[in-house]
Amino acid sequence: MAYDLYTTEGVFVDNNINAMCNAIMDALINQFDAPTVNAAFGLTGSTAKIIQGEPNVYIHVVPFITNSLPIYDYLKANINTMVQVDGVIQFTDRFQVITPRAYIEVWFKSPLTLVDTNGIFSENKANIANYIL
Repeated sequence: MAYDLYTTEGVFVDNNINAMCNAIMDALINQFDAPTVNAAFGLTGSTAKIIQGEPNVYIHVVPFITNSLPIYDYLKANINTMVQVDGVIQFTDRFQVITPRAYIEVWFKSPLTLVDTNGIFSENKANIANYIL
């Protein structure tokens, strides 16, 4: 796996969660290319707010967001090849993945404004919906 920015930046205290995020990013970049992924996919919710300077809080879920239907559909169809999946819950605007280490959530939302923090892309905290943890 070539992508390791979540680990090198220490985004999460649990390096296993960083490794899962690295695996997701690696698969996306291999499928689409880095500029496409960085322009249309990133963290959201409390994680994005913390990365952008908000105080640390306990994270219950690792939430991602995309405005790209091809990225969303690819993740939905292939997430089980990237991380160990114990279950998937599908909603109209997102899907949740249950793994042994964490819950992962992928939202589909357009328009989307992403912020680059040391190479980790996340939704602009001013635009994050209150209902996204």
